[in-house]
Amino acid sequence: MDFVEKFLIDNKVYPSTIGFNYFVEAVHFVEKGETNMTEIYKKIAKKYNTNPIKVERDVRTVKNRIGGKVISNFMGNKEVIFTLARYKTLEVLN
Repeated sequence: MDFVEKFLIDNKVYPSTIGFNYFVEAVHFVEKGETNMTEIYKKIAKKYNTNPIKVERDVRTVKNRIGGKVISNFMGNKEVIFTLARYKTLEVLN
């Protein structure tokens, strides 16, 4: 289990949650250097054979489930994903 999955489960967002896999994939794309969220959503949609708008909506659902306990309610999908990617990178360095 990687850092992102553990983080989500620790914050009561389980693999059965709609968008869980999309969210994890988005963080992995950011780790690889992707910065354009539209392109990330398109790549995830292509992998899972779905619509990029549905991917974005489901990622937002996961972000909202994490809620204000851990992240600011004012953070968008992009900020949350980039923050988790940065923390994961820092964890690997330690």
